[in-house]
Amino acid sequence: RRCFFPQPRIGLNWYPAYDDNLLVLLGGGHSIHDTVGEDIDTEDQYFIFWARKKGTTEITFVYKHSAPEAEVIEEKTFIINIQ
Repeated sequence: RRCFFPQPRIGLNWYPAYDDNLLVLLGGGHSIHDTVGEDIDTEDQYFIFWARKKGTTEITFVYKHSAPEAEVIEEKTFIINIQ
């Protein structure tokens, strides 16, 4: 399943934390699109996960700059039920 996060292009990214016993991060990227009526392009950041086995787990995403000491601007947690 893909998780999309809209964001302006200002050098910030979402970083996932998850249980790698249940999930494998296969990849991800950014898709850029024009915002109608505005001068700013925006992009969606997406992640593709593969489920190793059935169960319930969480994926937590933090939105920040890439530096380890960077302040977390936003955090989102999703409960995932793998069947």
